[in-house]
Amino acid sequence: MSTLLASARFDLGWYAARGFALAASLVVLLVLLSETMALYANLALSTMRQRGERQARQIAMDAMAASVAHEVNQPLGSIVLNAETALHCLTSARPDLDEARAALRDVIDDARRAGQVVVGIRSMFKRAATGRLLLDANDLVREVLKMVELDLRKHRVLVTTELRNGLPQLLADRGQLQQVFLNLIINAIEAMDSLTDRARALRVSSDIVREPSGVVIAIEDSGIGIKGEDKDRIFEPFVTTKPAGTGIGLHISRSIIESHRGTLRVSGNKPYGTIFHVTLPSSDL
Repeated sequence: MSTLLASARFDLGWYAARGFALAASLVVLLVLLSETMALYANLALSTMRQRGERQARQIAMDAMAASVAHEVNQPLGSIVLNAETALHCLTSARPDLDEARAALRDVIDDARRAGQVVVGIRSMFKRAATGRLLLDANDLVREVLKMVELDLRKHRVLVTTELRNGLPQLLADRGQLQQVFLNLIINAIEAMDSLTDRARALRVSSDIVREPSGVVIAIEDSGIGIKGEDKDRIFEPFVTTKPAGTGIGLHISRSIIESHRGTLRVSGNKPYGTIFHVTLPSSDL
């Protein structure tokens, strides 16, 4: 258009062509700026929405942990009190066997109450298979990594993934498995938070299990690791290696995986860190 309008130098067409070129450049620039701003606005909203969903899940987990702690603390307190009473009755100058028997019966009743609380938590995750859908484990891992993208950047964690193609489909509850992987990855990030002498590396991999047919997802970190005496107890309720931990997250995660007929185990990473292995059966089993 500029060429067609410019018939001679410094005539009306020449000035019109220059004006047209300037206007076209401004329009293109404004459109590009508008599209870029809209793109970043949508990205920011999506990130905030994902972060809000993760925080909502975390709040729900904390609330449930607080509720469980409240329910269990009552029978545990009674167990301690009755055990001390029985001990006092048996070690006094004149042992009162009847009082000791009554206190020990109360200990048994309170222990059963505490056990019922834990059984109730496990039953929350034993849903019927009709409430589950077919899903791809690799897609689920990518979703969780996208949810914690800001945390990974904030803590300067280098993430590598080795997700095998062609994994068998899983018949599972997406929200529950998402919560498990989210909990394991957040734990890995926190385990590497104090590192200063080496890189903070997170590696997530998936593979096929032949017998029985299924999928295994490994979450590896280069953190401080778990002491040998804690590895056998780390999945027990109210056992934690974190100063501010509730000790319920890994126990609930294992309950979720077991309700899907899978396994969750932990092992040491070489030379540093921890590996959590999540094994789940395929949908055809």
